[in-house]
Amino acid sequence: MEPVTPLHVQLRELLREKIEEGCYGQGTMIPSERDLAAAYRINRMTAKKAVEGLVREGLLRRIQGKGTFVVRTVPHGNLQTLQGLSEALKVSGKTPFTRLVLAEVMEGGGKAGRLLELGPEERIYRILRLRYADQEPVALEDTYVPLGLTEGLEDLDFEVLSLYGVLEERGIRLATSDQSLTLARIHPREAKLLGVPPETAVFLFEFLSRDDRGRAIEYTKSYTRGDLRVYDVLLK
Repeated sequence: MEPVTPLHVQLRELLREKIEEGCYGQGTMIPSERDLAAAYRINRMTAKKAVEGLVREGLLRRIQGKGTFVVRTVPHGNLQTLQGLSEALKVSGKTPFTRLVLAEVMEGGGKAGRLLELGPEERIYRILRLRYADQEPVALEDTYVPLGLTEGLEDLDFEVLSLYGVLEERGIRLATSDQSLTLARIHPREAKLLGVPPETAVFLFEFLSRDDRGRAIEYTKSYTRGDLRVYDVLLK
């Protein structure tokens, strides 16, 4: 006999779905606990427990004398499409923003050089960026690009410019991306940038992208907060 899911968990997940689907948009007041209890024929304490769970997660916020409001919605990403983070955030109704943490030219050895199929004498341009959704840090992206891929990469401002956009303007088109996804515990420095406690478990994506000529053009490690992103996969 399968265990029965508690009523407050069922209601909590139903409310979460409504928030993610946009039924309750950001800044919207959700029904009161009394109204939820009446609508779903449960007692008020059960409704209160469901709402409190989403308040603790940061999806909802109580304002005394006014009600309970949606603080944020969670943007979705699709693991089966070649879609940049900024584009995914815009599709989800979020305003993307990028802060450049580090940009440097480095030697072509190590893991990045090997994956990018570079010789020891070739150099790499590294771009470390903090990505925001509506002013909240959502991902830390550590990107490595062959410096010789196109002229003047190190002179561009990737706090403003899109790497893929720059490459496409120069005739370098992203064709494929080999991706891996794991859970990783984030180190204190990266945790501070993302605004989470040290050793928090985050999504770690690794991308190796190639252009339509088969050249390795980008290797990226992306540390993404699991509480601020949902990823969809269609299985056939």
